[in-house]
Amino acid sequence: MNKSIFAAVVLCFCFLLASCSNGNLFSWAHKSGSGDYASLMSDGDAAMKSKDFSKAAKYYKQAIGKKPNDTDAIYGYSSAVIADVLGGKVADIYAAASGNDGEDIQKIIDLLKNDQNIQNALEEIMQPDMLPSILDEPEEGLVDRNINAAIAYLLYGIMLVINDPSIRDIRDNFIVNSDYSVNIDITLDPISYALIVASLKGNLVPQIEEAIKCLDKITGNAIADNIKAVLFTLNAKIDLL
Repeated sequence: MNKSIFAAVVLCFCFLLASCSNGNLFSWAHKSGSGDYASLMSDGDAAMKSKDFSKAAKYYKQAIGKKPNDTDAIYGYSSAVIADVLGGKVADIYAAASGNDGEDIQKIIDLLKNDQNIQNALEEIMQPDMLPSILDEPEEGLVDRNINAAIAYLLYGIMLVINDPSIRDIRDNFIVNSDYSVNIDITLDPISYALIVASLKGNLVPQIEEAIKCLDKITGNAIADNIKAVLFTLNAKIDLL
């Protein structure tokens, strides 16, 4: 074979090999959303990178079907589902959880009160066989996973409070102040007041504690430290009620 032709063939082959996804020379023949576990995970990751979160969730859920209880598939699905319903609010949620103003926590409470889609997503991913099931493994190196799980626990705890049937009709009678203290309407009757306190301590506090456990696995990360400080402060203020 002519040396120049041979060189061109080798060059083309190398280009194809380098450009194919996941090192698979025949990835061009793969139909998205089909194939084995690895292919579905790859499709999910690609969809996440392109911010097509609903499609990513579909692929990750199919991957779970191929490999039930898989940590990466469950985490991918949980992340995609939440990202899909939060949309552009993701940055606001992170800022509120890692900032220094308790009124931002109140904004999260108001957001969840008025968005059933977010509540439905949290209800799904916080089932015992979903996100909570993958957090008992040692994950000291997985910073993003533990931070995201901590945020999910905080959101879920807030959701449990606002959906608590015992305070459904009086859930608008408390607010979180700038210093993270909780004000409960003093005009409420003693039973209603006590029910709100019980809901905060019985629903939100346990989820905050789970969030702190996730963050305890992380060292030397400013965002994790800031979120943990917010959670400790909020927990302490609720404890004073």
